Amino acid sequence: MEKFFQNRRESHISKIVGVDQEAEKDLLEFFKEEFESDKKSKFEKEHPKELDELIPNINNYLKSFLEEYGVETIELPAKNIHIIDREKLTPEIIKQLNLEKTAGRFLQENGHILMNLEYEEGNKLPFLQTMIHEMIHLNSYHSFQKAKENEKEWSMCLVDSLADEKDKDLFIRPRRSGLSIYSEDGSMIFKDLDEALITELTIRFDNKYFSQIPEISEEYEKRKKAIEKRIQETGENPEKFRDIAFIKSGEKNGSYYFEVERYSYEEERKKLYDLINDLYEKNRSDYSSKEEIFALFVEAAMKGNLLPLGRLLKKTYGKEYFLKIREEYKKDKKDYPQEENKTE
Repeated sequence: MEKFFQNRRESHISKIVGVDQEAEKDLLEFFKEEFESDKKSKFEKEHPKELDELIPNINNYLKSFLEEYGVETIELPAKNIHIIDREKLTPEIIKQLNLEKTAGRFLQENGHILMNLEYEEGNKLPFLQTMIHEMIHLNSYHSFQKAKENEKEWSMCLVDSLADEKDKDLFIRPRRSGLSIYSEDGSMIFKDLDEALITELTIRFDNKYFSQIPEISEEYEKRKKAIEKRIQETGENPEKFRDIAFIKSGEKNGSYYFEVERYSYEEERKKLYDLINDLYEKNRSDYSSKEEIFALFVEAAMKGNLLPLGRLLKKTYGKEYFLKIREEYKKDKKDYPQEENKTE
């Protein structure tokens, strides 16, 4: 498969729209400084030493993984990952940070990650699954644009952030985050589609690299053996178990029990798979595999190149398809930012 590499970027932000070249340069430098800054707060816990030693290896694995899709990754420093101490947070702050039902969040405004899980024995697998999900979000395509007057309520005002006097009162707001597109009212279109894609990439990373990470070998092997036992006893297709995040199994009241926790966004991922399958079936003369169709979604989300996917969707379904999918995936929530990874 031919690879198309995105332009090299120095932070998680790729582009600023609606400003002149000089202002864009200043803004990209601003986001670079935010990404490189130390944002440690009194509401977070210290990292275990093992985690800090593991994060560089995860960066290397992710680099190799995303290179297969032509994506040049950004190395995430350990200091950009913040483990939240929920005991120090008020219910109001938890709600403000959108942490009631999420295991992790990627912060688009500074390229840092909030972790609402602990890295500890028995919980390392879900911690890394969530962290990697958010790291893939980080490596997606992100852009901002100059805000209109009616968008300033939910925009960023860069007062004193830029050296140029004429830009001191510049308001900018998010424009793209992976496949997600921000509307003028702050709501996000295609957010669930984006989450489905990021989750699928996380599952693929899990299946390819988790067996190579010694720090999670005990939890990984427990999951693997339980799945193998289930397949042997039932004869079920192994593909059915590829999206299992972790398992609970053992003896209970004299009998064996097996409970699975699958990766999140099951319904959204099914919609994505169904869409890819349908696109492939209707365009077999142009594509040799479903994987080529999947790569178009990855290119759109990770590198910002929507045109190849857009052309295929328009050719297959007509321009009215965009209106249909917009309504299906549109979110009413206006929280900013809204990146999250569900665990329920």
